Amino acid sequence: MGRVIYAITVLKTTSGKCKWQPIQIRQNYDGQKYGVSFVNGNMGLAIPSECSEAKKYFKSTTVKKTV
Repeated sequence: MGRVIYAITVLKTTSGKCKWQPIQIRQNYDGQKYGVSFVNGNMGLAIPSECSEAKKYFKSTTVKKTV
């Protein structure tokens, strides 16, 4: 049991081209609380795309990671 959100990731290759890939982010539920989020899987596809098209729907978010 748990919850899932589906997302699209956009990757920029070392050659400067872009690709997008669907992924699944999951949190398991133990009956009382949800666990940590993790990437549960992807379709194994990386579909070539124009970077300008990928950026059209981009919403900037900054995630700060503390160690």
